[in-house]
Amino acid sequence: MLSVHAADPEQGLNLALSAVVGYVSLVCWMVVMFPQIYMNYQRKSGEGVSLVMMIAWVCGDIFNITGALMQGLVSSTVLIGSYYLFVDSTLLYQIVYYRLVYQAHRPKDSCEDEQSRLTAAADNSNDDGLARAADRASVRDARGQSGSQLQTVLSLLLSLSAMAILVVLVVALVAGTGSAEPPTPGDGAKTSPLPLSQVIAQAMGTASATVYIMSYVPQAVQNYQRKSCE
Repeated sequence: MLSVHAADPEQGLNLALSAVVGYVSLVCWMVVMFPQIYMNYQRKSGEGVSLVMMIAWVCGDIFNITGALMQGLVSSTVLIGSYYLFVDSTLLYQIVYYRLVYQAHRPKDSCEDEQSRLTAAADNSNDDGLARAADRASVRDARGQSGSQLQTVLSLLLSLSAMAILVVLVVALVAGTGSAEPPTPGDGAKTSPLPLSQVIAQAMGTASATVYIMSYVPQAVQNYQRKSCE
């Protein structure tokens, strides 16, 4: 329930509208990934979503929650961040599962069905060319499957390494700048350095923002390479 108190009725209306728009925006952001999760489940595939982007989102969520906890922010910030982490982790799990586990078994059956279909067609039409096409299709699918799995594993390892390096660089950058609290009147030029926990918390926030901003680049590159948004 919204409770807005203001001496000026117009100001009160503006505050109420602002609160409503804020809640609507929050709800939209909380359900934005549901259609993609459902679509992946229906298709039994996670090929349409960039693996690197989802790893970046999960890392960004972890940085965000860690920084919020270290800075003692309000519990709602931590709860919302934890919810985002859960949703993004679910989507990441779908991608890894469908690419590595599900596809490791499903394409084998599909290849056998396709080979059987082509072989049967070859027998019915007494066309040796169709039989050779069935063999080539089987070999091609097997090679494509192994190559796709290897590419997924390499992408996962490279992404995790890049995120770890980013965190180290951000922490080193923030710590090296000698962050200090602004001097208060009467203290002259004296400044007191921030505690290490605050420096790390700020670094986590910076890393989280950086990861979120850069995370859409891999998806854009993937769409461009495939010439598809499916």
